[in-house]
Amino acid sequence: MKQRKHINLVIAALIASAAVSAQTISILDNELDQRALGLPVEIKGQQTHMGPGKVTWWMVTLILPSEHYSKANLERIFQYYSEKYSNKKDILRVSVFADEETYNRDRDSWDPRRKNALTEEELLSLPAKQRKTTPHATYERLCYNEFYYYSPDLEDVDRRETVVLKGKSQTLTVIPPDCN
Repeated sequence: MKQRKHINLVIAALIASAAVSAQTISILDNELDQRALGLPVEIKGQQTHMGPGKVTWWMVTLILPSEHYSKANLERIFQYYSEKYSNKKDILRVSVFADEETYNRDRDSWDPRRKNALTEEELLSLPAKQRKTTPHATYERLCYNEFYYYSPDLEDVDRRETVVLKGKSQTLTVIPPDCN
């Protein structure tokens, strides 16, 4: 019965992903990732779409609870997804939030129709830690350039550091014509 339920979930996910241009990865895949990482992450989304120049984009968003937020755990997560989506010609972005509240503020900031969205004035009146609307850490891979930027101290979220793992730090707004 359990196996049939998983198969039905996979089939439903395949049908749904074929019906939309931005494919959402199945719930089963998220569960497998959580087990493989061995960390108490909550995967909020894994999506792929075809970008300009027929380049495949993979985007992963997750919450890593603040008590597990460390450089070592971030690098473990980033290495896992780099290996999972190993085609270096694909663009990969992994966004990590250290708490649900920041994730919700980020989501709300992209969609002003959301009930919980704060006005700009309300947002600016909050302390930096409470107005944070971007991920606490973001890994990006573009061809052979792999890097991440993160807040090393969750009490000082405005302080950011960049760590280059391979190649150089490069914005994803510039896509090189050839990754060979």
